[in-house]
Amino acid sequence: MCGACSRGTETVAYLLIECQQWQREQEVFYKALDDLGVERLPRQEVALEAQLLADPRAAKPLLKLIGQVQACEIDQQAAEAARRSDW
Repeated sequence: MCGACSRGTETVAYLLIECQQWQREQEVFYKALDDLGVERLPRQEVALEAQLLADPRAAKPLLKLIGQVQACEIDQQAAEAARRSDW
């Protein structure tokens, strides 16, 4: 299960397209791809993430998305640890 939303199977495609926890970060990612002229593929496309990532222009926006997700996860873990220490 996805560690962020517990709604779907945590895969690259799920993180890039479906996980609602990262919707804002996904919007920024896809806007960056649009600005670079990277074609958006339909959600039903087989191996969507492989086709998307085959375009080298997608690398920088993808790394930014990964960094944002990691930063949010670190913040969430720190907040959880703080709550536990208050008990």
